[in-house]
Amino acid sequence: MKQKLLVLAASLLLVSGYLGVDRLLGAPDRPRVLARTDDGNRHSVTLLSATYRLDRLYPSMTGPYGNLGNLTLLGKGDDRRVWVTGIRTEAVDRSGTHPISPEFFCHANLTLAERGNSPALHNALFDDRTHLDWRLFTLVPGRMEVRLPEGFGIPVLASEPLDFLSMSLNLNVPDREVDVRFRTRIDFVTATGDTPPVKPLFRRALYGYETVSGDGEPMACVEPTHPGASCGPALGLAASEKGFVESLGKTKAIHWMVAPGRYTLHTDVTPQMDLPMDTTVHYVTAHLHPYGVSLTLIDRTAADTLFVLRSKDFEDKIGVERMEELELPEGVPVYRDHEYELVTDYDNRTEGNVDAMAILYLYLADKDLPPGLAAANPGE
Repeated sequence: MKQKLLVLAASLLLVSGYLGVDRLLGAPDRPRVLARTDDGNRHSVTLLSATYRLDRLYPSMTGPYGNLGNLTLLGKGDDRRVWVTGIRTEAVDRSGTHPISPEFFCHANLTLAERGNSPALHNALFDDRTHLDWRLFTLVPGRMEVRLPEGFGIPVLASEPLDFLSMSLNLNVPDREVDVRFRTRIDFVTATGDTPPVKPLFRRALYGYETVSGDGEPMACVEPTHPGASCGPALGLAASEKGFVESLGKTKAIHWMVAPGRYTLHTDVTPQMDLPMDTTVHYVTAHLHPYGVSLTLIDRTAADTLFVLRSKDFEDKIGVERMEELELPEGVPVYRDHEYELVTDYDNRTEGNVDAMAILYLYLADKDLPPGLAAANPGE
């Protein structure tokens, strides 16, 4: 019996040499950490999502999705404070090695881990002088990389549990199956005596929304079983429950339909700004669906246009090819007592209704956090 077990073990090792242990155990499609790199005080973690099989058309927010949960940047025993400076993802084939068309990417969120973390727990690590919500970064079609300006970052603990959620879509390929994965690199820095302090940022997401009338046609997001799984706050979801934004109420939809022709929406986003102090904006990008034209943020108190972000669609298929970004090292001032408006523009060139969203992402200076506290380890 012992000899038979040894022969079986040898056979398994031989086969695994050809197929790889993951494939032998039926796990090649699971999400996992691929690599960790260190270059002085600069670090990165590379992730690979699960395999998502697209066997039909999947409109926005309806495609297969998954989570790589409870990952840490430097390991569970390392309690140093670090600054996350950027994130980049690309669509790849099932092997995880060959890039494919980015048209199959819906969105991805790097969030605080649903299990074992929360905005309250995270901010308490910094004496409640930081103002992060559930999400660190959101990647969207046309903006699959966010790189904060040099010298800026989001402070977190290296051992703090994070989740990475990604979702696929398929707007163009109804006649064959497509396997897609997302390979993602998270970049962060640690403090050393030779590097200047990193300036801390926090994030705000500003949503355009339509009122749901009796004959309206709202679109439902994925039910938010995880704070990073949906496209935003569900209808009527209170900020205290999931920490996205102040509740928009059950009569507001952040995913709606646009009729053929030009469309403009004006949204008062003053409550969503929820600024803890007068501060400055240092990075801006946005999210629009196909046929979106631009998003504009207006300071109504100062009668000033602060930012205009434009979107460009693919010319030969449905989808967003590029969403603009603004890097603002010097910063653009915003004020707690000002009122702000988000203007959404779409140009639906089809003969039917199209689904729409409008989100502006702001990264703002966290001025309540002194540099010394940002760099110190817990308990010091």
